[in-house]
Amino acid sequence: MKGTEYMKVCVICDKCGKKHSVEIDLDQVDSYERGMGPEIFYEGEAEFICDGCNCGNKINVQIQASEYPEGDEIRVYNSFGSGGQIC
Repeated sequence: MKGTEYMKVCVICDKCGKKHSVEIDLDQVDSYERGMGPEIFYEGEAEFICDGCNCGNKINVQIQASEYPEGDEIRVYNSFGSGGQIC
């Protein structure tokens, strides 16, 4: 397994609308061999408190991402959580 990667994502607060740039550590969870090499699957999570206008909203964002072919950009294919969304 390749190990841990990271990804910067934009997260918008559901309460006040402030955009945050968040770095999420991605853990490799699986890989499948395909025509141009392995497709690598990752999962990651970030939890933080929004500091917009004294909002104080607790935001939790979880992402699932993949890299194919290996060495190409890691792309998010699913996101979920509470208090905020990927923008």
